[in-house]
Amino acid sequence: MDHNEVLAKFEEFKEECLKYLQRKYSEADHDKLSRLYGELEPVVEQVLGSEEIEVELSHGATAKCKNYIEAGFLTGRTMHTHVGYQQVLKVIGRVQQCPEIITQTATSNSSEFSSDPISIIENLCRRFHHVVRQLRSRHDNRGTLDVNDEYDVQDLLHALLTLRFDDIRAEEWTPSYAGSCSRTDFLLKQEQIVIETKKTRKTLNTKELGEQLIIDIAKYKAHPDCKTLFCFVYDPEGKITNPRGIENDLSRDDSGLLVKVLITPTGL
Repeated sequence: MDHNEVLAKFEEFKEECLKYLQRKYSEADHDKLSRLYGELEPVVEQVLGSEEIEVELSHGATAKCKNYIEAGFLTGRTMHTHVGYQQVLKVIGRVQQCPEIITQTATSNSSEFSSDPISIIENLCRRFHHVVRQLRSRHDNRGTLDVNDEYDVQDLLHALLTLRFDDIRAEEWTPSYAGSCSRTDFLLKQEQIVIETKKTRKTLNTKELGEQLIIDIAKYKAHPDCKTLFCFVYDPEGKITNPRGIENDLSRDDSGLLVKVLITPTGL
C-alpha cells in the first residue's frame, strides 16, 4: 500500500473504533476492525513500538497486548478504548506528517528474513528501540540492562548481532588519521562491514553528530577490512533535528566505501 492507501485504511479503522466508543458496534464490525488492524499493525508498531499491557478476559484468563489499540478494541474489553483511540489518532498524525514511515515499515519487513548482511543489520537496528523497551518490562521488576549510554548500546547491539553473525570482532583499530587513531565498535570481518554506534546525549547535538560522522567516514576509508561502514545512531529522546536529512546527506558510496547512516527510533 502507498501512503494515501494507508491513510485511507486508517480513516476506515478510526470509524470502526468510533463505533466502539459510541457502543454502536456489532460482531461483524468487530471482525472488520480486526481485519483492518491486521493490515495496519506493522505501521502501528513502527510508530508506537511495543508495550506489554495485561488485559483481564472472561473466566479469569488474561491477554498481553502490544498497545492500547489492541487492549481497547481487539480483546472485547472496553476499558482501554479511550486511550486506544488517542493512540489511533497519534499514529494517523505521524503517518500524515512523515510519509517515509510507510517506506521504512516495508523495508523493515522485507529485510527481516533477508540474507543480505546490510539488510540484517538495518533490521536489527530498526528494532533496537523495541528491544530496549521490552527489556525494561521484566517480571517482578527484576534487574535488567537499561540503555543509558553508548556502552550500553554497544553491549545490547553486540548481543543482537550474534543472532545472525558468527565472527564479530570488537575493539578493532583503524590506522591513524590526522595524528590520532580510533577504535571501531564492531568489525564483521567476513562481510567486511564496520558498525559504528552512537547514542545521543545532552552534549551531542545535530551539528556535532554530523561532524563526528564525517570524521568517521574519512577514517574508515583507510581500514583494510572495511568495505561498508554502517553508522547506527540511537536517539530515543528525539534530540536530532531532521534525522532523515542527515541519513540522506551522509549515506553514500564514497570512493569504494559504502556508507549507511541510520538514526532510530523513527516517528518521533
